[in-house]
Amino acid sequence: KAINRPHGGLKLNEILNGIQSFSRQYYGKLITETMLLEGWNTDLNNLRAIARFIKNLNVYRAYIASPVRPAAETGVRPANTQVINDAYQTFGKHLPAVELMIKAEKGHFFTGQDVIADILDTTAVHQLREEDLLKILQKHRLNWEPVQRLIDEKQLKQVIYNGETFYLRNFSNDF
Repeated sequence: KAINRPHGGLKLNEILNGIQSFSRQYYGKLITETMLLEGWNTDLNNLRAIARFIKNLNVYRAYIASPVRPAAETGVRPANTQVINDAYQTFGKHLPAVELMIKAEKGHFFTGQDVIADILDTTAVHQLREEDLLKILQKHRLNWEPVQRLIDEKQLKQVIYNGETFYLRNFSNDF
């Protein structure tokens, strides 16, 4: 509830029962992703409970993830290496295929003729790493000036996360 802020009418036990019901009726390849957040769901008992729940879903593959981009909620931190290892070992005891999704993806983002509009559209739903933003600008033979203008106009904001620089759409104008 603290992280996802679901609608007040949603009940966790009903959601979990729905997932179980779906998994019994679904005959395709079911894949799960468990996002580990330091201090929220990273103790060993919680990891075991998650692994047992997923085991009952008859999944094809279970991914273990940790945030690689800035989160919408302040105070959200990625799980540390030991926790990720504990999760991998715990899940591996219960599940047929476990993979880690803890590395930053490097994107190839589509941009059309209106590069600035495309940057704003992309950063509204997906933070851009500085290196990806520079690649977009280079592709269109643009310098940093249009991005700086977006920052100055408070349409785009810069965030440092885990030593990397990201750009995201600013909807609040309060930074």
